[in-house]
Amino acid sequence: MADYFGLPAIAARLGVTKNTVMAWHERQGLLMYPRRKGPRNYWYTNDSLIHVWELARCRAAHADKFQHGRTLRARPKASSGRIVGSAADVGPRWRRDG
Repeated sequence: MADYFGLPAIAARLGVTKNTVMAWHERQGLLMYPRRKGPRNYWYTNDSLIHVWELARCRAAHADKFQHGRTLRARPKASSGRIVGSAADVGPRWRRDG
């Protein structure tokens, strides 16, 4: 398991820029946290945290795709044009007393 200290190292691991790493951390929940190394703090992550984050993204994408039982279905049949329950259905022509 490799450790990554600092935004440049994390960005190199993910193959993106430092700005993208921070955007992913803020908007998509990239798992990294400040950690002290020597006299200053660095952003830190490791392969395990990145792997867990990627799995969570896959689960979220899968849930979005298949939420609410939404699946591919055949197109609905064309309507006959008559609207049931409309004002056209109510009236004397529907009540024939003869």
